[in-house]
Amino acid sequence: MRPFIGSGRFVFIQRKERYNSGDVVFYSLRGQKYIHRIVKMNNNEVVVSDDCGITTPVRISCHDIVGICHTGLNGYCGFLYNFFTRWAFALRGKIQLSKL
Repeated sequence: MRPFIGSGRFVFIQRKERYNSGDVVFYSLRGQKYIHRIVKMNNNEVVVSDDCGITTPVRISCHDIVGICHTGLNGYCGFLYNFFTRWAFALRGKIQLSKL
């Protein structure tokens, strides 16, 4: 989740019944642990990605999510932050935007 959460930082995780687009979540997939932002939700399926657009968006199940990472930019504010950050990196030629 760089640049928002740097390597080696501590994060606090809280389980929730429901997650929203823009939330930063901690999830487990195939034995690996990740922190990414929810960029799209569809029933029980969630699409997560980093804020820089370096990683390809990944589809996961809500059951893969361990909890929400408490940050200042969750929910709608986080969604807007992700949107504008990805466009800024794309305009600078650092990444190529992909469809979700």
